[in-house]
Formats: sequence, C-alpha cells, structure tokens
Amino acid sequence: MGVSKSLSEDEIRLARMGYRQEFPRAFGLIHNFGISLSHICVVGSIGGLYTFALGYGGPVGLVWGWIFGSIMALCVGCSMAEICSAYPTAGGLYYWSAKLGGDNYGAAFAWFTGWFNLLGDIAASAGGGVIVSQTIFTVVLVKNPDYDLTQWKLTLLTLAVAVSWVLVNASHPEVIKRVLELSVFVHTIGLIFMIIAIGAMTPTRQSASFVFTELINFSSGQDNQGWSLILSLLMPAWTFIGYDASAHVSEETLHSYKQAPRGIFYSIVVSAVLGFITIVVMTFSIVDVNAVLGSTYPAAIMQLFLDSTNETVAIIIVLLVGSANYFGSFAGICANSRMIYAFSRDKAFGDVLSKWLYYTSPRTMLPVRAICLSAFLASCIISIGFGSSIGLQIAASIGTIGMMTAYGLPIFCRLTFARKVFKKGEFHLGPLSELIGWISILWIVFLFFLLCMPYNYPVNALNFNYASVLIGGVTVVAGSGWLFSARKWFKGPVPYISEEEVKIMELSMSESKKATSETALLQSAA
Repeated sequence: MGVSKSLSEDEIRLARMGYRQEFPRAFGLIHNFGISLSHICVVGSIGGLYTFALGYGGPVGLVWGWIFGSIMALCVGCSMAEICSAYPTAGGLYYWSAKLGGDNYGAAFAWFTGWFNLLGDIAASAGGGVIVSQTIFTVVLVKNPDYDLTQWKLTLLTLAVAVSWVLVNASHPEVIKRVLELSVFVHTIGLIFMIIAIGAMTPTRQSASFVFTELINFSSGQDNQGWSLILSLLMPAWTFIGYDASAHVSEETLHSYKQAPRGIFYSIVVSAVLGFITIVVMTFSIVDVNAVLGSTYPAAIMQLFLDSTNETVAIIIVLLVGSANYFGSFAGICANSRMIYAFSRDKAFGDVLSKWLYYTSPRTMLPVRAICLSAFLASCIISIGFGSSIGLQIAASIGTIGMMTAYGLPIFCRLTFARKVFKKGEFHLGPLSELIGWISILWIVFLFFLLCMPYNYPVNALNFNYASVLIGGVTVVAGSGWLFSARKWFKGPVPYISEEEVKIMELSMSESKKATSETALLQSAA
C-alpha cells in the first residue's frame, strides 16, 4: 500500500506540471543518488586530470583548487536542488528555465538551456570514454612496453566503448539499476581501496609543506604562474558536473520531489569529501614529481601508481579509474537521453525529428532512440581525438562550459524573473537562497571564459583548445535557430494533461487516501 500511495503522490505532482507518467518509477534514493555520483565520477575525473592539474598548479592547484571548486559546486548544486524540489521532471534544467522565465522569456531561456545541456552532457560522456580507452591501453603498455600505440587506436577503442553504452542503456530498467548499484560500489569501496593501497604502500612520502604550499608550472609553456594555477581549476570544474542527472531521472524516482534534490546534494558532498582525501593521499605519496609529470602512458597517472605501489596493484587501481569513467559516461548517456526525450516531447527538434525521438520501447519503456542519438553525438566529439593530442582536455572543457551554462540559466531566471513568484518545494535554502544563487552565477560566468582559453603555449593546431570553436558554434547555431525560426513555434514545455484531468486525479487520490484511512481504522478496531 505504501508504494501505491507514493506512486500516486508522484503522479499527481507530475500531472500538475502538465505531464502523464511515462517511465516506470523503478528508482529509489540509492539509484537517483547513484546516477549523479556516477556522473560526477570523482574517481575517474581525478584519475584522468590529476597530472593535468599537477602540471599547471602543482599541489596547491590540486588541494586548494579542489576545496575552492567543491565549495562553488555545492553553491550551484544547492541552487539547482531548490528548483528541482519544486519541478521534479525529466526535462530538468530546460523545463525549469521555461517556468522560471515566465511568459515573456521562458521559451527563449528553455531553448538555450536545452541546447547547452545537450552539448555539455555529450561532451562529458565523451571525455569519460577517452579515459576508459587510455586506461586500457596503459595496462597494455605496462605488460607490453613495445606495443605500437597510435592516436587513432585510442580513438577507435573509445568509439567502441560508446557503442556499449547504447547496448546497456537500452536493455532494461533492472539492468540499469544493477549497473548504477555497481557504480556506487566502485565509486565508494573502489575509491577506499585506492586510497588505502597508495597511502600504505608508498615507499616515501612528501612533506606537508610540499602538499599544501608547492607551486609548479610544468605544462603551460609560459611564465605566468598565477594564470597557470587558475587553469588547473579545470579538474574540479569538470569533476563537479553531471549532478543534474538526478533531476533528469526524477520521473523514474519514487518521492522525486524529495529524493531528486537529495540526490543532487548528497552526490556533491560525498564526492567533495572523498575527492579531497584522495588528492591529499595521492599527493603525499608522489615518489618522483618529474617522473609523474613526464609520464608517457596514455593515462599519465599510472606512473604515480607504479611508483607508490607495485605493478599488480597499480593495474588494479588504474582499471578502477577506467571503470569509474565508464560508469560515469554510462550515467551521462542515461541522463542526456531523458533530456532529449523531454525536449522532443515538447517538439524542440522540429515536428519530424521530435516525433521520431519521442518514443519509448514497448518492451522496456526506455527512450531507445534518444539513447542512440546521445551516444552518436558523444561519438562525434570523441572523433576529435583523430586529429588532436589534447582530446580529453577539449572534451572536459566543452562538457564543463555546456553543463555549467545550462545550470546557470534557470538559476538566473529564478533570481530575476521569478524572484517574487517562485514557490519553494520541500528542499529550500531559506534566507540564503539569493546569496548562494548569485555566487553560483559568478562562478559559472568565470568558468565560461576561463575554459575557452588556450592551455598550452605556443598555440598550434595540435594543442589548440577547440572548446571555444565548438561552444561558439553551438551558440551561433542555437541563436540563429531561435532568431530565424524557433521563436515563432517553440513555446517551451507543452502540457499534456488539462486542469480538469488534474482535478479528477487529485479527487481520485483523495478518495483513495480516505478509503485507506477507513480500512486502517476498521482493522485497528477489530
């Protein structure tokens, strides 16, 4: 009876937003939390970009950059969780922008939010796939140092990984649940194993002065230490994206108005704490800084693992990093497909393509076509690796800019157009709401410009940060699409349930509760 009641409450709340229940509500808090924790992917993100941050900012960039980035991420996440509690729907960010932007601006803000959300999610998934490929070939090189590894092999394997995301995501909700549960295990127990192994087995330890005060400018190719230090913020910035996944699967989550915002909040807090411990332990355990920064392995962090443990343990740890990234990208494809489905539900891709994408499998009730499109678009960004030596940094920059911009737009609408009319849900920030919201906006604007800048000097075709080109291209395409076409027909989220139907559903739920209460009283009297 408890499950039935919770389904009714969730269904009514969704109906008030104009939608019918279309996905099975198979997820609990562990799965909603798990998808955001997986998408944040603290193990994989640190494993993938640790040497990047070390090379640009040294231990200071790693440790203090992580603390600062975690605080900023928590501000953004809390602002989003507050909105999610009021509007728990698969459309997530773009639905929020539509509602909070009001009749005058809602459709325009929803349009741009949706496109940046789409770009950010597919780029984040692509970046995770690159790290999966790098870790696999790193193990190959450890076991066979003479193996002839080329850039096209790395990229081709990454594309194969993307195909597997489709196969698993499109299989069955129960399979997705089990994968998310395994992901939580890897991101917690796996990370604990990694911390203990490195901390206990390292033959030497760095000093506290080195860990908390040492600056290094090894990778930037220019003399400005301050600028190089700022560039190292890419690691925490890229790590703390993807927690909107909890919102995108809210239509599949029991008590979504409570559990989805909790999923956002808990995933950031847990990731921040575990990530800080990991970074500190790894930095204390560096045996030879120059060897780590000069590593020739595709997953450069492998050199630190080999120096501080042994070959067997190092291979296990680097495979944990790869596995975490696989689950993170899997979660990204899962969340992004729900956004695509919701976007197509409201005809944002035009009549023909929207009609084709607005589809769920009769057998599994999963948005299979949206899943395929999400993985295909991620594969397009992965293919940058065929011509660039910094494909991971580019994908990370695009993912961070796209996602953070999509996060910022509904928060901005909440602080401006909806400032006096926003109705808070169960999760809210009270009097700190506006302050935290504006801090979030400033952080997002800062990252937008920072991550479009070159990372390496002198700049050439191989090390150019193509994030600026792709972000600019998407902005121009989305802007032109809106100006010349979409503003005439795109109205934002389209309600599929009338007010009369909502009243009937509310009456039905009220009668059901009354009947349940009467039954309980009779049983008690008996």
